[in-house]
Amino acid sequence: MGKDQDPRRSESIRSLKKGLDVLHRFLAQDEWGVRELSQAIGLPRSTTGRILQTLEEEGILEGDPGSGKYRLGFELYRIASIVVTKMDVIRIALPLMKQLAAECNETVYLLVYHGCQLTFISKVDCPHPVKYVVELGRSQSAHCGASGKAIMAYLSTDELEFVIRETGLAPVTPNTITDRARLLADLDLTRTRGFAFSVGERIPGVVGIAAPVFDARGQVFGGLNVTIPDSRFQPGMEAHLGPLVSRYAKCLSDMLGHVPNHKKAEGG
Repeated sequence: MGKDQDPRRSESIRSLKKGLDVLHRFLAQDEWGVRELSQAIGLPRSTTGRILQTLEEEGILEGDPGSGKYRLGFELYRIASIVVTKMDVIRIALPLMKQLAAECNETVYLLVYHGCQLTFISKVDCPHPVKYVVELGRSQSAHCGASGKAIMAYLSTDELEFVIRETGLAPVTPNTITDRARLLADLDLTRTRGFAFSVGERIPGVVGIAAPVFDARGQVFGGLNVTIPDSRFQPGMEAHLGPLVSRYAKCLSDMLGHVPNHKKAEGG
């Protein structure tokens, strides 16, 4: 019997196609319940449930025990972040990052957002011997620091609540914002001025200035972040650097196909 006629191979291919069909549904809609998804793809609830459970076990999806719904999981975003590093986003962003680094004379990072995590995928170093270094490909919690606040400020209310619930606003440093009301006020300020600002909220002794980057769907994709050792930071520098970072982030968003609308995403 040839390979194409092997029933076990044929069944494996059918199972793979079903799994891919499930994943494709999450590109159009963020969350799915078993019954809703089974109706959409035309599979029995039992089959759909097994596929979702398997994908959850592998970290490709994550389930919400409260709602019984599923969303894309961290493992998929981790894989995607690796793929992203090999795609055009870095090629597009790098010239802008070099220009921004030259203008501010500080290190610039490009990061992507996934679930409750941020992953730094590219950087342009400053010429100073003292600098803040982040390992590329390493993920960090999205609930603190300038990078995290720049993302959270433009999430929907439900997405923001998910980040707050999952992270518990756990302190990373003594300066981490752990009070919900204070965080929401900071996110309001971030939306108003177009950039986030932090002093030692993620790493002691480091000042961060970050702005969000949006994709063609209008969703926050990641951000640009400028890091400065506090020994080199002068009070008031954010008034100049913040709009500068915001302008370059907007330019990158435009190049990624983002078309701004007139209504900002709710953040709190």
